[in-house]
Amino acid sequence: MRKLIGSEGGVVEKINLENRSHKGVNKLIFIIKSVFNLFWKAKPKLLITIFAIETLLGLLIYPSLYLEKLILDKIVSNIGNQFWQASLGIIITLFLLKAFIELVTLFLNRISGLINSRTSREFSNHMEIVMAEKLNSLDMNLLEDSKFRDKFAKIEKESGRRTWGIVAPLSTFINSIFSLASSILLIISVKPILCLIIILCSIPGFFIDIKYIRKEYQLSEQFSGKLRMSGLLYGYLYKIRSLLEFKILNISQFFIKKLKSIQHELIVKDSEVEYHRIKDGFVTNIIPGLFDLLIGIYLAIQAITVKITIGSMEMTIRAISTFRTSIDGLSYSTLEFYENYLYVCDLVWFLNLKPKVPSDENRDSVPRQGMPDGIEFKNVWFRYKENGPWILKNMSFKIEAKQNIALVGENGSGKSTMIKLLCRFYDPQKGEILIDGQPINSLSRKNLWKRISVLFQDFETYPFSAKETIGYGDIDRLDDLESIKKAAHLSSIDKFIEDLPKQYSNPLSAEFDKGVDPSGGQWQRLALARTLFRNAEIVILDEPTSNVDPKAEEEIFETIIKKVKNQVLILISHRFSTVRRAERILVINRGAIVEQGTHQELMKKNGDYARLFKLQAKGYQS
Repeated sequence: MRKLIGSEGGVVEKINLENRSHKGVNKLIFIIKSVFNLFWKAKPKLLITIFAIETLLGLLIYPSLYLEKLILDKIVSNIGNQFWQASLGIIITLFLLKAFIELVTLFLNRISGLINSRTSREFSNHMEIVMAEKLNSLDMNLLEDSKFRDKFAKIEKESGRRTWGIVAPLSTFINSIFSLASSILLIISVKPILCLIIILCSIPGFFIDIKYIRKEYQLSEQFSGKLRMSGLLYGYLYKIRSLLEFKILNISQFFIKKLKSIQHELIVKDSEVEYHRIKDGFVTNIIPGLFDLLIGIYLAIQAITVKITIGSMEMTIRAISTFRTSIDGLSYSTLEFYENYLYVCDLVWFLNLKPKVPSDENRDSVPRQGMPDGIEFKNVWFRYKENGPWILKNMSFKIEAKQNIALVGENGSGKSTMIKLLCRFYDPQKGEILIDGQPINSLSRKNLWKRISVLFQDFETYPFSAKETIGYGDIDRLDDLESIKKAAHLSSIDKFIEDLPKQYSNPLSAEFDKGVDPSGGQWQRLALARTLFRNAEIVILDEPTSNVDPKAEEEIFETIIKKVKNQVLILISHRFSTVRRAERILVINRGAIVEQGTHQELMKKNGDYARLFKLQAKGYQS
């Protein structure tokens, strides 16, 4: 089984559809079944209607062509007949029947187009939801994997169109099958061998197309990374927020040049494949044309020698045309199906991914309240890659209930990794982490996350109302405006919000009516308010005031300590003016705890903490 090695993630097993007996026909059936399950969950009635209409359209071919034969033969037989008026009623009836069939066909084609358009849009919307749900269910080690990101970028771009492209050809395939059957019944009444000749003429072109569809897919695989890069470049060039820096740095032309280079490379490769496809297909296109010429001459001779009627000649020519159109339709539908099938295999792979860290929803069904035993890391070892360096090495420490601690260390020392493990985004390779005396892998992650509130260093900025931006901290209490206001007060963002035109209902983006764009510091306070609004047992703050001035930082942190005195508080910060207030400080260096104690105790040790503290203090004094 192939493996994906993430940039930060560990080894992630890739579900390979070639395995588990999914080979050849079994694999094809598995993919089609997966796609139809998706459609059935989205719009089953529309799907049934599409197939019913396409079937009926195919069946109408036979009576339509046969009526043409009858009309033509009836007219020819009455040429020069002085009693032709006796046949007029039959001719008019035949014309009316043919007109009725054409009207029904026109109506069904219009309805089919309308339903196809609606189904395509509905399914595209459905797939956006399905993919979002799947993406949010996967582990961080997979989501942070560069190979996965390249593959997902292609899946995201192609999934809706390609998945619909699996079903749409199947519906036209049914139409072509019944059209083919109708035309065969008409042709074999004149010359059965013609059917075989037409099929043989179509085979070379079919396989040429198969060959180049595979080449085009391989090209998209080869350039998946560059396609993702072009998407990023395009996004930056169209992002208003980026233009300020772009103008100062004068890098927009550099980005444009880079984007053009990627686009040019892709176009050159695409054009090269298309050129060879047209060249190889030229001869195969000549063969059907030559056959049409010869069969036309043959049928004309048959009619002249009165071996067949004029109506039979016309019917056969039309039936051959319909037969070829049906064969081409089958070929096109098969090729279109095959092309989309290659991409949909990726989508089915994605939808069948399972979290490596199990959800364990049956465990710890009732979240426990209170933490008499606190948090404990016991001999924890962790690395992101299977053969990579250890990020955490034999780490052991305990945080008592209702205690606030600070994690200090240089960048890359392992502080943020400790938080990821505590949140169980990853599991350690050795050792265990306990909350309230229980190993966290014995808790369901859903209930574990209910007990944790985290302000990440790379926090999200939500451009919706100020109320929602804070209220997302606890979605079940989103309408609790009073508690939202209290959280805003704790992070000192309340005055900013109350001065807005619509106050807590005000959008936090200038793209919306009366919206504003908060500064970096204001965004950080909003994110801090969201974290405090959650009112969890464990509060983790990763650089919570890095964009706030020192005086405001001191006031905010003083308020936070009072607010979370009945909770565990874990603070990560490079500002020692904040860190020194923690009840206990852990100094991390290269994945291990090298010192711990209060500010005063660590200063007396004159170790790493004292060195870093004095270095920062010197910076403030200079």
